[in-house]
Amino acid sequence: SPWPNAFGTEGELAAMLNLSRRQLNRVLIQNYGMGYRQKMLRARMEYAGNLLRTTDQRVGQIGALVGYTAESSFYKAFQSYYHMTPQEYRSSRKPVMSSK
Repeated sequence: SPWPNAFGTEGELAAMLNLSRRQLNRVLIQNYGMGYRQKMLRARMEYAGNLLRTTDQRVGQIGALVGYTAESSFYKAFQSYYHMTPQEYRSSRKPVMSSK
C-alpha cells in the first residue's frame, strides 16, 4: 500500500517545498481551510470510507491500507470522524440491489 509513505511526513513535504512546517500549514489553511494533520486525516477517512463502500475487505485490512498499525486506533479515529463504526458505515452506505 502506498499509504501514507507516498505522501511523506509534514516535515518532508515542507522541506520539498522549501517551507518551514509553520509556513506549510499557513499555505494549507489558506487553500483548504485546514492544516496538514487535518487534511491527512480527512484524506485517510475518505479513502477508508470509499473502501468500505466499494470493497468487501475486512475493516482491519482497510485500517492498515490507510496507515493505521493498530485496528483499535483505526476504529477510534473512524468513529470520531464519521460518528459511527466502520461496520455501521459500510451497511448504511452499500447500494441495495434491486430484485426485478
